[in-house]
Amino acid sequence: KEATVTATDDEKVTTEEASASLTVTKTADRKTNVKVNDPVSYTIAITNNGNVTVKDIALTDTLVTLNEAAFTLAPGEVKTVTYEYRVTQANIDAGEFTNVATATGKDPKEATVTATDDEKVTTEEASASLTVTKTATPTSGVEVDDIITYKVTVENTGNITVKDGALADDHADLSGVSFLLKPEKSFSYQYTYKVTQADIDAGEIVNTVAANATAERGVDPEEVETSATVTTVAASAELSITKTATPTSGVKVDDIITYKVTVENIGNVSVKEGTLEDDHADLGEESFALEPGKTANFEYSYTVVQADVDTGKIVNTVKANATAERGDDPEEVEASATVTTVAASAELSITKTATPTSG
Repeated sequence: KEATVTATDDEKVTTEEASASLTVTKTADRKTNVKVNDPVSYTIAITNNGNVTVKDIALTDTLVTLNEAAFTLAPGEVKTVTYEYRVTQANIDAGEFTNVATATGKDPKEATVTATDDEKVTTEEASASLTVTKTATPTSGVEVDDIITYKVTVENTGNITVKDGALADDHADLSGVSFLLKPEKSFSYQYTYKVTQADIDAGEIVNTVAANATAERGVDPEEVETSATVTTVAASAELSITKTATPTSGVKVDDIITYKVTVENIGNVSVKEGTLEDDHADLGEESFALEPGKTANFEYSYTVVQADVDTGKIVNTVKANATAERGDDPEEVEASATVTTVAASAELSITKTATPTSG
């Protein structure tokens, strides 16, 4: 009878201790002097430098959303991923940006395995610059109390964002106006100004605005300014004068006549160095300066003399002239007042004597 005889033996061999490890190496094709919208190409190499397989490896980046599918790496395997990033204005304002890549996976025992690497890129040098323009509406022919509308536009012509922008105007309070501008962007502001008599007297309104700001990085931009000129109506200097007398009739020797003189500026420019001249009074000390629509009043007296009574009336003339603030001086103007005296009464008396009177 046959029988089966079986015999076994074994030998256990131990492996090296499991060690899961990844490395990430990241490089950029451009590392300095990049500008807005420049493309930067990154290359990431993920290496399994351990002795066990790492699965479900996911790759993330701090600057770019990656759509790379999860992958597995056996020991010694390398996976390379390339992608592009566009430089932003925020990067330029900061002067540099650091990009971090992270690879995360699982070892055979479901333990997490992770590795990171970063790459720093520096941007172009900061150069802050502004321009400012100003327009006025209307530009000519304005009169007192007319409204001028100004529009100011500030543009960032540098490569760096500016903040805390401010405007200063010599004809308006713009302390509440501010702006923040990225490069190639502009800011506009509109405001009004009411024309004054001083503007008319000057003949033009030269209005200046200045703009300044703080750079996000580097040296602040230089203050810039611009002006807009508006011309006024043509100068027209003109005076009028009136004169009254009290009383107007029945005066006699040694009576007092009171004269009142009113000078009015009926032109559109101010006058100065005004003087009066009267044929019955010394007005050398009197003077006036008048804005349009304003008046100057003077009062003085005159004592009736016998010659006036003999004539029967007193015709008194006053003249006024002045210097215009702009343009031709006004023509000299004059006014008269007539006062009649008491009615004439001619009467004589005669006395006769004789010497000797007798014998």
